[in-house]
Amino acid sequence: MVYKIEAVDLTKQFRIKKKSNIIKRIFMPQYTKFKAVDNLNLKIESGERFGLLGPNGDGKTTTINMLCGLTYPSSGQIYIDGLDLLKHRGLIQKIGVMFSDKMLYNLLTGYQNLRYFAKIFNVKNQEARIKGLLEQFELEKWKDEYVSNY
Repeated sequence: MVYKIEAVDLTKQFRIKKKSNIIKRIFMPQYTKFKAVDNLNLKIESGERFGLLGPNGDGKTTTINMLCGLTYPSSGQIYIDGLDLLKHRGLIQKIGVMFSDKMLYNLLTGYQNLRYFAKIFNVKNQEARIKGLLEQFELEKWKDEYVSNY
């Protein structure tokens, strides 16, 4: 069966500086490894809705960032409609995510946010796409307002 989203043995490991005195941190930094996500296996069928619940620091945001292609996993595979996300980077343009907060930059206008993300994701025909989204969501007259005013 081909799943809409599938994660196989997904792991994300970060390198963090060990705490030490200021001189050692500057001239001889030492690092330790921290696993934010450890061998996650996940299968989501088309039309299925899911959420990630857990305490702060459990790897929820890191998992979502990997599934959306915003950060690379240290190991494991991510499949979208059966295609390997890391080998088919164009899939990123088809992925959407909505966080409970911090979705947009409040000190940018609606237009500036759309332009910023269009550049990040290499959207073709950016101006036409932005215009279409503003019309679709009836935000044309709000495009030059700061998102914090929405």
